[in-house]
Amino acid sequence: MIVAQDQKGFTLVETLVVLSLIWIFLLIPVIPFQSIQEETETKQFFKELESTITLIQNHAILNGETTRFETRPDAKEIAFRVVTDRNHPLNENLKIPEHIELVSASRVYRFVSDSGNQGNLNPIRFKTDNQLIVIQFSLGSGRFDVKTTSQ
Repeated sequence: MIVAQDQKGFTLVETLVVLSLIWIFLLIPVIPFQSIQEETETKQFFKELESTITLIQNHAILNGETTRFETRPDAKEIAFRVVTDRNHPLNENLKIPEHIELVSASRVYRFVSDSGNQGNLNPIRFKTDNQLIVIQFSLGSGRFDVKTTSQ
């Protein structure tokens, strides 16, 4: 019969230290990934917003139909509509990602048929963790600029 008296193993404290270090090393790549994901989602949202505004304005110019979009801070969305057609394919609601806050009040922006002009000059303000993004319309023309400032 062999007696195992000289066998050595790890103590509970040593095991916990090693597991803690492994947990920390596994957590490090996750932290920047979330900020990169939010940054990518923010860029994608604003590109989609810009293209949808341009599309709905172009529809008003080319098809002679008044179009509009409405900012809805409470619902965290922006609604795009062709005024004369409830079932038009351009009618959609663009959801605002959770990490982006629509700071502006609920407003309606209309693009006049045939010209695409609109008279609502109220800027649309969005806030992210480290940026303030403002969409500002030009007088009458319906053209807009997107300005980003760091906070």
